Amino acid sequence: MSGLGLWPRGLIGRVTLVLLGAIVVELLGTFILVSQAERVLLRSSEAHRVAEQLVVAERVLSRTPQAHWWEVAPSLSTRHVSFAIADAPPPVRGAGALSRAAADAVTEWEPSLRGRDLRIAVSGPGSAQPKRLVGALRTQSGRWIQFRSREAVTGWTPSWDWLFSLLFLVGAVLIVATYVVRTLAAPLRALSEAADRIGHSHRRVTVETHGPQELRRLARAFNEMQDRIAELVESRTRSLLAVSHDLRTPLARMRLRLGGREHPGDREAMADDVAEMGAMLDTLLDYLAGGDGSEPDPAQPTDIAALLRSLVTSMRRADAPIAIDAPDALEAIVRPVLLRRAVMNLIDNALKYGGDAEVRLTADDAMVHIMVRDHGPGIPTGLREKVVRPFYRVDEARARNTRGFGLGLAVAQRAATVHDGALSLEDAEPGLLVVLHLPIAGPDQRCEKESGNILIRF
Repeated sequence: MSGLGLWPRGLIGRVTLVLLGAIVVELLGTFILVSQAERVLLRSSEAHRVAEQLVVAERVLSRTPQAHWWEVAPSLSTRHVSFAIADAPPPVRGAGALSRAAADAVTEWEPSLRGRDLRIAVSGPGSAQPKRLVGALRTQSGRWIQFRSREAVTGWTPSWDWLFSLLFLVGAVLIVATYVVRTLAAPLRALSEAADRIGHSHRRVTVETHGPQELRRLARAFNEMQDRIAELVESRTRSLLAVSHDLRTPLARMRLRLGGREHPGDREAMADDVAEMGAMLDTLLDYLAGGDGSEPDPAQPTDIAALLRSLVTSMRRADAPIAIDAPDALEAIVRPVLLRRAVMNLIDNALKYGGDAEVRLTADDAMVHIMVRDHGPGIPTGLREKVVRPFYRVDEARARNTRGFGLGLAVAQRAATVHDGALSLEDAEPGLLVVLHLPIAGPDQRCEKESGNILIRF
């Protein structure tokens, strides 16, 4: 339908055109059915009258002297049928299927006329004039009783009143339909205007969630989309603020060393500062660019048990032991690069703030559970929703002595979201237990393309 030049582009025009088309089709169908039924009724009624009055006329004439038939026959005429007497049958023109159908209808109403010399036709004086039922019945004396219907039995000429009524009805329905459709489309117009205003000001545009169920869902989805966009922008802003703030300390140390006398070990210290700044930038870029499907890390069947054991082996230190409890093999569909980064951050946080890390892997019918526990001070319950935000630190003073700047749990939270899973923080008494829940079947990829984009057609 989109290829038709006359198909409206707007919702109002499309729905209105559909309603108008349905009304026109219904009216035309009703007109055709009523017209056909009216024709059938008129023909049947006319045949009944002709058959009945023809039998009555023959009975009256049979009891009347033949010398008076010429005067009596016209007096038997009614407003429906006229009669006359003739020595020969009238010439019948236009005999055909319609005439045979008329003769069958007459004899059906009066079975006594069957087998008689009855000639019936449907004809008229001109092709442009209505046709009428004409014919003659031969009497026992040999004369013919001619008859002619006074009312048209075929053809139907529409009146201008009907046409004006049809146009008035179509116009009225069109006006009402347009008003109703405009009312229904008003929320869509408001949503379109709200979408146009996004990005042109710092104020948040909110759409009221009322109206039909589909429009309420659309309004809620629109508002939630704005929340996600605002969170994304805030996250990027916080990242710039955080990196600029954390880079000031090593930059200040480098300025002091460059502005003063050179001391033994300055070169090594400056190299450490440069390495620290590089690590910060790498961590930031890793967070900003990863975990959203844009990196080459497709979901694939992966042995999570082997992945965790390899990760623990590479991170194990002599002064910070890492224990692991995992089955020999446990396969699930995951993004291995993103999952490895998330678990590495969880283990790194446990080592930094708890002094040790215990990794455990379990599974049930549909989910994989990766648990990382430490024996540190834990995180207060009221702050657990905040610590999964990027660049948030529970203890800003102590955080200055630790590397990184608050992205460990944020990366794990993103990994859980990308995998259609969840991240939970629980008390371990003592310490903190962080659990990463992932579906064994992997994230929903029914609409996902190779480029990571999603295309929805309508």
